[in-house]
Amino acid sequence: MELHSIETLSEGWDDDPRVLLVVVAAADTVRPQEVLRFASQCLESWGEEPLSAKLYSYKLDDIDPEGPVLIGVSCEV
Repeated sequence: MELHSIETLSEGWDDDPRVLLVVVAAADTVRPQEVLRFASQCLESWGEEPLSAKLYSYKLDDIDPEGPVLIGVSCEV
């Protein structure tokens, strides 16, 4: 597994939490808990404190269909 990208889904205005989308590239079959843990660790290394993590999306890499699967994880920080 490797980090593909981190994007902002919600800025967290008012009382809503800030939500970041962490996209993980996985070449092999992985368990969902491993992906959630890896995404949380990526955010922690960026200095963020994840409050929750949920699977958000799952798709083949548009550039290389034979390449890794991209798994999106939405994380409240």
